[in-house]
Amino acid sequence: MSYYGNLRSLGYTHHRAQDEVTKIARTIILSEFSSLSEIQQVIIKALSIMKQARWRDLKKVSEGFLRRDIKDWTFNHALKQLINERIILKENEKYSLIDPLYSIVQ
Repeated sequence: MSYYGNLRSLGYTHHRAQDEVTKIARTIILSEFSSLSEIQQVIIKALSIMKQARWRDLKKVSEGFLRRDIKDWTFNHALKQLINERIILKENEKYSLIDPLYSIVQ
């Protein structure tokens, strides 16, 4: 919001300020994404396509991206870290991305 407000105070139109804030957000998300583990990255990629998934389905799709099995403990650990970092939401035994901009990492 502060980026948007600053841009508006500089005379940007609503749409231009919104576009600029989206560009800034994408840059931040891609930077954050690159610092995540391989398993965390693939979980985000899977959810960006699936939108919402149960644990089992999310794990299968993630393994499909990697073209190898992932140990349950490893998958759970990566998933819990993403939940703790507020990137992923767990609700009613289903997982989804909190910020829709994370879908750009497909």
